[in-house]
Amino acid sequence: MSMYPDSAARRAMKIQEIILRAMSGEINWIKAAWIIGVSDRSMRRWKIRYEKYGYDGLFDRRRQRPSPKRVVNKDNTVRYDNKILQIQRQPLRHTCSGLHVLVRHHLDDSYSVWKGPHLLGRFDSSGSILEQLRKKAA
Repeated sequence: MSMYPDSAARRAMKIQEIILRAMSGEINWIKAAWIIGVSDRSMRRWKIRYEKYGYDGLFDRRRQRPSPKRVVNKDNTVRYDNKILQIQRQPLRHTCSGLHVLVRHHLDDSYSVWKGPHLLGRFDSSGSILEQLRKKAA
């Protein structure tokens, strides 16, 4: 299930291990729910999904697509889709570090980084800058 983050895969493996231990009778279902940190009702739902869909049923479908929202790193970079997008220095700001930005992936395989209505940068499919931001005319 490569479309899911590593953390989701680790969680699914942990849930599978606990379900198998409970199915074998090594632990009871209430203890299994306690170990995973869910209610006994949620544990029954995990069991049913595991019996119906197998290992794939243990993935949290809400986490399938990563959020496009990112925080700018201290070196003015944003990581998205295994690419590092270098944001250029802004006219009134020394660094964009700590800003919450939105990364958009376009149909032409380019990316753009936005802070609200303001475009911070446009990048090609490899992460190289495409468009230098123009300074406002005085």
